[in-house]
Amino acid sequence: MVQRVARRQGQIEFMSPIAAICILLVGGFAFLWAVQSLLLISNGEKLAFLLRYRTDNPAVTYPMKVMVQLGWLAIIVGYPLLIGQDLIVFYSDAFHLPAPTGLMLILAAACLLGFVLIYTIYLITGAIEFRLLFSKRKTARRVITCFVTPLPLALMEEAVFRGVLLHALLQWLDQAWGPAFAVILSSAVFSSVHFIRRRDSKRKPALQPAIGLFFVGVVLGAAYVLHGQSLWLPVSLHAAGILAVELPRSFVTYKASPKWIGYRSFPHSGPLGIAHMIALTALVWHLKG
Repeated sequence: MVQRVARRQGQIEFMSPIAAICILLVGGFAFLWAVQSLLLISNGEKLAFLLRYRTDNPAVTYPMKVMVQLGWLAIIVGYPLLIGQDLIVFYSDAFHLPAPTGLMLILAAACLLGFVLIYTIYLITGAIEFRLLFSKRKTARRVITCFVTPLPLALMEEAVFRGVLLHALLQWLDQAWGPAFAVILSSAVFSSVHFIRRRDSKRKPALQPAIGLFFVGVVLGAAYVLHGQSLWLPVSLHAAGILAVELPRSFVTYKASPKWIGYRSFPHSGPLGIAHMIALTALVWHLKG
């Protein structure tokens, strides 16, 4: 296994990567829960488990959105420091130069084209229909957002789930079977985190979308592990995937059963979407150095 900067001569490892992850996660969840509880109490709302509150009071929801983003940032910054690495050096290593531009374009294009094929099949079979779902002004705003947000969102999530979590698991599971198990475990965490927020009975079930997101995590984890623990490929794949999922949401009405085509916000959770993720994983493997 490729050893990262912390193993280089002359650097001190303050604590093991897996211990650092545990401290950051436990401490982060405890701090968020404490802040949430203070916000709920001060606004006369009922206490709840972390991110399971049922109020839409902006005095609670907006500060919590900010705190969640700060929590991700704390993980991204805190992990290298806890394991005794320079922050700049750690992420320079994760985004080592030169960037594999050719591979990034190939995988991003494969991701997008796969979703185009899936939507084409759905359209031909009558499983979906295309129409304007919002006003022209709102649609234009949503489309612009779809081209602006994928890259920063992909950067943040990949830094957390592959650059930090999967990195720590790879250092911990250093046996021959370790990389495969680390990818599976990190993919399960990646999927489950998306469903921490409250989901009431009127919303879609979580199991099928979670399975779809698990396979997304496998693709991204494989891209990280098989290509030298670099974040370039996971970020490009993730950004392309976000674009492919979010852009059609302003135009697509789902008519067939979700068990066959997934959901508008989770199109990768249908059988074709999962097959696409498996095919992308195979392509990542084929293109490994």
